[in-house]
Amino acid sequence: MKRDYINELNDKKLKGELKEGERLLWQGIPRPWKLLEGSRRRNLCLRWILCAVCFAGLTAAFFLASQKLNANPWLVAILLLVFAYLAALPALDARKVQGKTTYYLTDRRAITIVDGKDVFSLNRTGTEAVLTDGEEEGTVHALWGSAGSLPRRKYLVSVFTPRQEEPDAPLKGLVFYEVDDTEEFRRAVETA
Repeated sequence: MKRDYINELNDKKLKGELKEGERLLWQGIPRPWKLLEGSRRRNLCLRWILCAVCFAGLTAAFFLASQKLNANPWLVAILLLVFAYLAALPALDARKVQGKTTYYLTDRRAITIVDGKDVFSLNRTGTEAVLTDGEEEGTVHALWGSAGSLPRRKYLVSVFTPRQEEPDAPLKGLVFYEVDDTEEFRRAVETA
């Protein structure tokens, strides 16, 4: 039910974004996946270990310094919250991509719309897509522009934090994450 509502929001937003004469060739959503499978599991575990080590190190340093400086113990609680947030970020990112993101290919642009609000658009003219195998069977990741040189571990977060030099500058790269690898999608990718 919620996914249908998000698709409606995103479709409405797209109608306002299409330029005169621009044709929609394909639209899709990421295929649902499990966060603790494949290479995502390794990356997530590494992130958790790194957060735990950093938290332990900073907590130890804080306690050593607090004995000398009479520092506030609330700082440890704040550090714990920061590292807990950083550890949870991949799960939050995955939820946002799986539940709130719709991808569109037009004859001119690749467009990602997240939650009916955030629109990321990249002109496809003169930009070839790089298709890499997805984590799930029968899926691909589509990368345009500078996103084609991203390491695999950065694909997910790049869906809604695409590469650009400044906030209002044109996008340099765009990622479609875990898209069903269909003939219709491949035809739309080749049409630019």
